[in-house]
Amino acid sequence: GVRLVGSEMCIRDRVRKVGFKTRGTSVYVNYTGGNDANDGSSSSPVKTLSKAFSKINASMGYIFIQDYPEIGSATDTVIPDVPAGKTIVIQSADYDMSNAPTSAIVTLKRAAGYTNPLINIPSNGAVRLSNITLDGNKAAATGNDSPLIEAGSSGKVFLQKGAKLQNNKVTSDNKGSAVNLNGSAELEMNYGEISSNESKKGGAVYHNGGKLAVKNAALIRGN
Repeated sequence: GVRLVGSEMCIRDRVRKVGFKTRGTSVYVNYTGGNDANDGSSSSPVKTLSKAFSKINASMGYIFIQDYPEIGSATDTVIPDVPAGKTIVIQSADYDMSNAPTSAIVTLKRAAGYTNPLINIPSNGAVRLSNITLDGNKAAATGNDSPLIEAGSSGKVFLQKGAKLQNNKVTSDNKGSAVNLNGSAELEMNYGEISSNESKKGGAVYHNGGKLAVKNAALIRGN
């Protein structure tokens, strides 16, 4: 296994940027103002991430979060497992409910009593995070022993610009506090930040197979 530990790691690389013309289904989520009967547009968002996931029928879909409470604070706040064969892109919304542009960064934070991974990829699904923060709430979630992201067999995790994984703590041996990769699971950091996470022996990222790639100004520090 490979453990990424230490006070700070910053790796820069030069890559070619390629633009794609098409993208999959887009669903907006607003827990406070949305309703799961809505169509999922920015002005008519769904309420829960569970509903947003269910509306993604293609192999790839985009979820834009306008507002969301602590994960696990209620049953309907839990993020579903990433489905096999699908890539789910999760990011802060670009438009609010009034269709006004917004650049606010949303934080998906662990509730004090919630002890599962915030995002779980049990098989060959993938998650891409950009312009969003996952927070483990380690000061309050003292009974937690799960990473922010768990990826199993052939699961893929992509951390992109503006993605931040922070403030999570695990207490078991050989377990990553931010990202825990099992089997042939893969992690690619293309920008993004992993910081202020704690683990017993696994580091912020525990990698035991598959692929680990770090590109551009990816930052791993204070773990």
